[in-house]
Amino acid sequence: MSPEEKAYIAKKHQNSFTYITKYDDAINLLKEIEPYLIITQKKLRAQLIINEYKNVTPRNGRYSAKSLKLKEEFYNKFRAIK
Repeated sequence: MSPEEKAYIAKKHQNSFTYITKYDDAINLLKEIEPYLIITQKKLRAQLIINEYKNVTPRNGRYSAKSLKLKEEFYNKFRAIK
């Protein structure tokens, strides 16, 4: 978890940064900020990720037919939150 500077060639742009975090670090970050989320959609989506993401995502990235179906159901549930 560290900021990464993005470089722009044009002189009119200022330097900008992106914050990159993955898997456990991303879930831990969501756990920390979830209580402060005000927008209902974002709060519900954060809770869904915190509670279910690890259960439907294999660490090796290889999905069986059953696990792929579970992941698709998770994705559809995530997208249905409006």
